[in-house]
Amino acid sequence: MRNLNKLHKLDYSDSNLCNLSCDPELLKEHFKKSTIDELMHLVNFIYHSNNTSCNFLTFGIFCPKGTSFAISNGGIKEIPIKFCDNQSDHNAIVLSLKKVFEHNPKHNKYKSSNYSYYEKVISSLACYNERIKDTTEAQNLLDTSIYYNGDFFNCDKNQNHVVFVHTLNNVFHGFNINLTEADSKIINRMLE
Repeated sequence: MRNLNKLHKLDYSDSNLCNLSCDPELLKEHFKKSTIDELMHLVNFIYHSNNTSCNFLTFGIFCPKGTSFAISNGGIKEIPIKFCDNQSDHNAIVLSLKKVFEHNPKHNKYKSSNYSYYEKVISSLACYNERIKDTTEAQNLLDTSIYYNGDFFNCDKNQNHVVFVHTLNNVFHGFNINLTEADSKIINRMLE
């Protein structure tokens, strides 16, 4: 379970943990205390997050098809259930949730430094060469990026800070940024 929180950095809060209930019930008597704690923190995060889209992945044996996962604490928050009972369903679900890099031409390496968009100079994405159109390095940076303050961050091999911003669905585009000293320390610490 500890690996699940690497999708986003979660700030765990103990608020309202004991008042949340789930349908279907997630907590099992045979779970270790650490697993129960982790699970309840994730449920708490899902219940209290307003801006995060969540899906509940399960197998048909654990939950009847056609139902939804509900978390309640006075009010009810329903989460769509995705079933992964066979390999092709599982692969399709995983691919639909994976962050995908798509280059935005306004961040082209060879023209963006002289390019102005709504009176702002547009930053290039140094790890992507639009002449070659190879997204491998940018996709690797996105895959290993760290979520912070609404966006995903990483450093390329030349220590350029890169931010990946949401474009549509699971698609992100990236560009180099200059961080404040404080933000730079936070991002570098997270990337260690």
